[in-house]
Amino acid sequence: TGLEIVSSLPERVQLQVQGSSTKLDAFDLSGIAVVLNLSEVQGPGQRTFTIDHHNVRLPLGVRLIRAVPGQLRLEFDRRGTREVPVRVRFSGLPPHRYHMRSQEVQPAKLTILGPESRVRDVEFAETDPIELPPKAGEAEFRVNAFVRDPQVRFATPPSVRVKVVLETVAGVPR
Repeated sequence: TGLEIVSSLPERVQLQVQGSSTKLDAFDLSGIAVVLNLSEVQGPGQRTFTIDHHNVRLPLGVRLIRAVPGQLRLEFDRRGTREVPVRVRFSGLPPHRYHMRSQEVQPAKLTILGPESRVRDVEFAETDPIELPPKAGEAEFRVNAFVRDPQVRFATPPSVRVKVVLETVAGVPR
């Protein structure tokens, strides 16, 4: 509770198992998972977990010979949350003869969460690129926001509403 895994996790663990051919043929062994009990992790830092028969659930009559890797070292950090401003990204400049009079983002800030050290480094959330309309006036867009750190996520859906007002620049020839 209150901790996040900071280290990267292996995509797979190779398990060498032994059992009768009828047992091995009868089960789809590709979906077997390694389940680690993290309840004894009390605070931030590194912890090493050994992969053995206690944390690999195999069908009756099949036994684990070895796992590669045989151990996993995980690093934990406290869970942090905070609000960050939403930065609007546009796919280009306003069309010729127009400028952006205003832009409004709702909500203007989003709550992020993840490992405290990573959350602290995030300065802003950024929207998907918005293409400005070809003429003056008001336009509204619904887009998603994004944070670059894959270990940081949003506490709520990252959808924002962006309202943009374009106006004609006086004295600029067509």
